[in-house]
Amino acid sequence: MKIRLKYLFSSLFFITITFVILGFLTAIVVPKTNKKESGFYHASAYAICNEPENSIDMLFLGTSQVYSTFIPLQIWNQIGITSYACSTPSQGLYYTEELLIKALKTQSPELVVLETDAVFENFSMNSVLEHKLFNAVPLLRYHSRWKSLTADDFSFNYDFSFSHEGKGFVCDFRCEPVRNENYMIKTDDVKAISEKSIEYLERIIKICNDRDIDILFISAPSALNWDYTHYNAICELSEKYNIEYVDMNMYIDEIGIDWQKDSIDAGKHLNFFGAYKATGWFADYISKSGYVFEVKDDETVSNWDSAVVDYNKTLTEHNAEI
Repeated sequence: MKIRLKYLFSSLFFITITFVILGFLTAIVVPKTNKKESGFYHASAYAICNEPENSIDMLFLGTSQVYSTFIPLQIWNQIGITSYACSTPSQGLYYTEELLIKALKTQSPELVVLETDAVFENFSMNSVLEHKLFNAVPLLRYHSRWKSLTADDFSFNYDFSFSHEGKGFVCDFRCEPVRNENYMIKTDDVKAISEKSIEYLERIIKICNDRDIDILFISAPSALNWDYTHYNAICELSEKYNIEYVDMNMYIDEIGIDWQKDSIDAGKHLNFFGAYKATGWFADYISKSGYVFEVKDDETVSNWDSAVVDYNKTLTEHNAEI
């Protein structure tokens, strides 16, 4: 009996020491601010947590197509609707669901705009489990930061109050012309969608339905990521779930996209000038769509108007403004 108690106490002591060490290491390597420069994971998306409570009318979700296409401050300037681009590179729908749940803890948007490139992001359950593990054990996510640690990392002073100046939009002025502009060739073929993506899409739809939030499927202009088979697949989902769908790739001329000037990477993503055109078209579409948004109070109006002025200052060196 004494031997068993000895082993039990030894095991408990070892476990306790292990957790203390892991906790200490985690406290060191975790970024001390929620800024991208500090190494914070997907800083622009998570910064929605620092937007004033219940201030966002419209929530964009999806891959990098979102943060390179839709300029929330331009939408505000044009039609007076607040929005946020809560997007990340190669965002699988399991991650979309997670970000939606996180955003809804502090926000009550009237409309969720799901950019449909995310529907085709393939992922395995291993990816989902790994992502959850990294969330539960931040040391795993940030362990590589040991190479860039500074004295500030040992101060254990945290400041996670950062708000993204572009409301999630990532401004890029680079330009690389598209090689194939004729990418929307009509066909009856349908792009396959994985069962896992359908499962998480239905979970996202349920979350929105339970909160009485409208959903809009949107396909951002992309000459490399998109074609008619993708369009056909989303049309089927739109009909199945009775969700409105707009494919902006069907309106390239109307939007005014110039594929020789408006992309940063040969057609995969828009640059600022392409995003400005796409956002203007989209804002006009929303203003005529019949969606109802709450009138903002004076403080919100003042804050967003000031944000537009500040953001335009960052654009002046490129002779641009929103």
